[in-house]
Amino acid sequence: MLFEVNGKQLIPKQIGWEPSEKDLENLIISTSKAELNLDYNIFGEYLFFVDNQKRGSNKKILDIIALDEHAQGVIIELKKDKGSLGVETQALQYLSDTAQYTGDDFIKEFKLGDKEGTLEAFFYEGITVKDINQRSRIILIAREFDESLYSMGQWLANQGISFKCIKYAPHTIEGNQYLSFSVSFDQSSDHNQYRVNFKKRKTRKSDYFWHNLGSDDSNWLAYLYDSGQISASFNNQEGDRGEVILKNYISGDVVFAYVSGIGCLGYGKIKGNGKYKLIKQGSDGDVFDPSGLHLHRLPIEWKAFLPENKAITAKELREKFEIATPVQTSSKIRKGNIKGLIEKIEQQAN
Repeated sequence: MLFEVNGKQLIPKQIGWEPSEKDLENLIISTSKAELNLDYNIFGEYLFFVDNQKRGSNKKILDIIALDEHAQGVIIELKKDKGSLGVETQALQYLSDTAQYTGDDFIKEFKLGDKEGTLEAFFYEGITVKDINQRSRIILIAREFDESLYSMGQWLANQGISFKCIKYAPHTIEGNQYLSFSVSFDQSSDHNQYRVNFKKRKTRKSDYFWHNLGSDDSNWLAYLYDSGQISASFNNQEGDRGEVILKNYISGDVVFAYVSGIGCLGYGKIKGNGKYKLIKQGSDGDVFDPSGLHLHRLPIEWKAFLPENKAITAKELREKFEIATPVQTSSKIRKGNIKGLIEKIEQQAN
C-alpha cells in the first residue's frame, strides 16, 4: 500500500491499475516481437519465445513456452494475483506434456523449422537443435507468492527441475500505466543466474559477432558511426549485463552492426587500446540516443557502414549468406558465408 504524507497523517493511495491475466501475457509476449526473445529485464536471462496459449493433453492451456540458452524448455505460468501451492502442480502438468518433444520433434511440434539457424546462434556454443528440451524448467509470474511455494520450488530444484518466481507490480504515474518485475526466488539447478563463479576465465581467439545497435533512429546510427562506438543498455549500472557484453569483446573481434527491422548496417573491428566506459545520462555522449538508455559504450574501428536504405536485410542474410540474425544484443556468428557478407557490405558502401 502506498501512503501520501499529508501533514502528520498518512492517507492510503491506490496508484496501481489491474491488468487481467490475458493482458499480462500479451504485454510480456509483445516484447518478443522485435527480436524473437522475451525481454531480458523481465526474466533476468535471455529466453527465446516459442509459443503461447498451447493446449495440453488435459485440455488446459499453457500460458507461454520458451527456450533458454541451454536449450531447456521453459514453462511460464502467469497468475493475476497470488501464487500459492497448487500452481506448481499445474505448471508440472504442462511440463510433462511438452517434455515428450525433444530435438527435431520439438522443432516440428512448434513449427520452428525456419528458425533452426537462429536458435543455434541463440544457444550457448556447442549446443545444437538436437539438445532442445532434454530438460525443462518452470517460471511463475504473480503479484505475490505464498512462501510455502518457495519450499516446494527448493524441493523441485533438488530433483533437477529449475524453478523461478517473478513478482510483478502495476503502477499508474501521471495517468501513464507501468509494470515492474523482480525475481523473488530462483533455484536453477544448472545455471543459477546469481551464482558466484570464481573459475579462471579462459582466453579465446578473436571471432565474429552480431551487435544490435538498439535503435533505428538515423541520428543515433550516424552518431555511433561518426564517434566509432557500439553501445548497450540494460540497467545502465556498473557490473550489469551491458557492461559484461561490451567487456567480453577482445582485440581483433569483428563486430557486425545490426538493427531489428532494418538488417546489417556494417562491420568494424575491436582494437586493444579501446576502453569501455559508462557515460552519464544527459552528457554530451548521450545527446543523440533517443531512448537515453544506451550508456554502456565501447570504441570500435568501423570498416564500412551503410545508410539504412542499403542495409543487408534479414531475408538476404539467411538466403544469400546462410547467416542467422541475432535475437539478443550480442551473439557469435558461428557459420555462414561471412567473407561474402563483408564483400557485400563494402560493395554497398562504395
